[in-house]
Amino acid sequence: MDYQNTLKYLYESVPMFQQIGSKAYKPGLETTHKLDEYFGHPHQQFKTIHIAGTNGKGSCSHTIAAVLQCAGYRVGLFTSPHLIDFRERIRINGEMIPEEYVVNFVEEHRAFFEPLHPSFFELTTAMAFRYFADQKVDVAVIEVGMGGRLDCTNIIHPDLCVITNIGLDHTQYLGDTLTKIAKEKAGIIKEEVPVVIGRAEGAVKRVFTMKAKEMNAPIEYARENSREWNMEILTYPKLQKIRTEMDEVIQTIYQIIEAIDAQSEEQGNQMRQALLMLDISNSIHAIDQILDKRKDAIRINNEMFPFGLFTELSGAYQFENMFTILKALAALTRLNYNIKPQNYFDGFANVCQLTGLMGRWQKVHSYPDII
Repeated sequence: MDYQNTLKYLYESVPMFQQIGSKAYKPGLETTHKLDEYFGHPHQQFKTIHIAGTNGKGSCSHTIAAVLQCAGYRVGLFTSPHLIDFRERIRINGEMIPEEYVVNFVEEHRAFFEPLHPSFFELTTAMAFRYFADQKVDVAVIEVGMGGRLDCTNIIHPDLCVITNIGLDHTQYLGDTLTKIAKEKAGIIKEEVPVVIGRAEGAVKRVFTMKAKEMNAPIEYARENSREWNMEILTYPKLQKIRTEMDEVIQTIYQIIEAIDAQSEEQGNQMRQALLMLDISNSIHAIDQILDKRKDAIRINNEMFPFGLFTELSGAYQFENMFTILKALAALTRLNYNIKPQNYFDGFANVCQLTGLMGRWQKVHSYPDII
């Protein structure tokens, strides 16, 4: 079969939730474990980060992947659904899985999986894990398909779990209240594995707190200790203005340093080191990258980024995701992931280019603007 016929076979031969709904939903992990055993437990050959939640999973997954790429890791990314091409679901450092791999995977293994009658998502997950192992990724960011506890991605033992938020989604499968849905999504929390929670209040928060306690899992809520963080949407003209203002700030600082140099070269060098620690040059570089794409941006100011961390994902709803992403990256740093401040700047400013992210308040044309 060629690629198009392989896709036709997949869409028509294995139940696909987007096409037939509840008939494709297979609760339980029995089939997933059989596939995993057959393929040699590939997810055990690389590190993983597991991301669940009602909204924001895609943006969080792609941004975390982008920063890890900039830190020098070979990063697998498994997300769903796709917008145009099936291969969007399975990427390594932004590159989609080759058509040839998809074709060969189906042809070589259909004799095994056809009698199992896996769902489309079960088979796609097995393909992703096997591909990431074959390509020797360092770490894979794995987005939950639906829920968490019974989702077929939940066979992994990740370094970090992230749950973005809870809303009334897929109530016929996950429960008809927020607490019931929270219990399903809390099912990804593993023994002693740190978990970051995006937005949670009241009874939903208690669900996560109790589950984390049961699993001896360190838990952190994205909004905790974040009161001094400021975020704002910057239109393209405002971003241009800030870029000019930053140039003026740097010129003023260098004039001050030159004056200090005249008195004490040692003090001047200390000032230069302090300037480097403020990362203003990285902020300017990030702004330039976003301006080159004629995009708006979100600026994030906190103790780590006093002059601002800039992301090209500029929808207002991204504010919540940014809190979650920053707490998740900080957690990974504590887990000895080698992530430097510059990796944040480059990753946040170039999420779409680095990972292939589409469809999040995406500007596809200028003059006239088309969103």
